[in-house]
Amino acid sequence: AVRRDMTLAEQHLQAGEVRKAADLLAGSHQYLQAADLYERVAEHEQAAEMYAAAGDLKRAGEVYLTAGCVEKAAEALEQGLQFEDAARLYLKLDRLDRAAELFRKADALFEAGRIFHRMGRPDDAIEVLQRLDAQSEDYYDGSLVLGKIFLERGMLSAAKDRYQKLLTMKKDAPEADLEPLYHLATIYEREDDFEGARLLYEKILAQDFSYRDARERAAHVTQAQASVPSGKPLGTGEAPALPRYKILKQIGQGGMGVVYRA
Repeated sequence: AVRRDMTLAEQHLQAGEVRKAADLLAGSHQYLQAADLYERVAEHEQAAEMYAAAGDLKRAGEVYLTAGCVEKAAEALEQGLQFEDAARLYLKLDRLDRAAELFRKADALFEAGRIFHRMGRPDDAIEVLQRLDAQSEDYYDGSLVLGKIFLERGMLSAAKDRYQKLLTMKKDAPEADLEPLYHLATIYEREDDFEGARLLYEKILAQDFSYRDARERAAHVTQAQASVPSGKPLGTGEAPALPRYKILKQIGQGGMGVVYRA
């Protein structure tokens, strides 16, 4: 029967009846040959089904995607152990839980952690983001997310440690260090170390005078510092020890304090 169907399929092909030939081959379980013919006539979903039946799930996923069948493509790629590709498709479908789990399986830790955080699953986010190697290209961005999670959970010491580590990393542009520096300043502010916070905000303003709400915060901590009763400790009176920053000169003074070039 298979040989007969193959012969009939060849006859259909010679007559230009590609779809009929493909149907015959599919019925005879000649899946790869059928898939090729279905693709010739742009019957991509049928072609993808044939590739899946033949066990070529990666190719099935690719052809399902060509057919616009995103969910079927994601499922085929997942079954074919193409976890990261499948995760990106699930992300397009807004199936965040599946995307995050598959990114984790693929060791795409930053992507997994970012999605877990977005989903409100901080424990999972922390678990994957802490696995990022310091040499990874995602370490810096992953640590920013991790620090944010620590702040959201009130874990100020852990957040402070993470941001201080980031400031030891060499970045091409000094502006790249402003985010961890800003978050460090907010931590000192929350800890009522107004002097330390003020000095950090001034370091930020020395590089970008319009950065976020640093001016307003600098003014606030200056006022808070002035309102502290005499004799109460105000912190160290020095900026926290941070790498890569050196005060060069004073560039301005006003109600919010002194601004230095660093």
